[in-house]
Amino acid sequence: MCFSSFKSVGVLHSPNCFSSSSCSTKKLINEAIMNNDFLKKLEPQHTREMVDCMYEKIYAAEQLVIQEGEPGNYLYVLAEGLLEVIQNEKLLGQMRPGTAFGELAILYNCKRTATVK
Repeated sequence: MCFSSFKSVGVLHSPNCFSSSSCSTKKLINEAIMNNDFLKKLEPQHTREMVDCMYEKIYAAEQLVIQEGEPGNYLYVLAEGLLEVIQNEKLLGQMRPGTAFGELAILYNCKRTATVK
């Protein structure tokens, strides 16, 4: 596994969702949602719908995934690698595989609260 790049899966907000993820990918996404303090409170049906709507997107090392202050329309689950979380140009920490992120902008209809790369 290479930690200089990673895979991420995000929710596409579309009424035309379809499932094409493998069982292991769905399990990773479901576990990430259930480990998230905000998302684990969703109804099981909503969780299943989110998992079914997610798709894989690959990012290059150091590529921005989320930009602080921008509007947010996607939820992400880190599948491989490490990500840095930066707020006001200060490193807050790192995220590891199996982490769901980006939910605050969607749940509260606000701008992104941190940069993730």
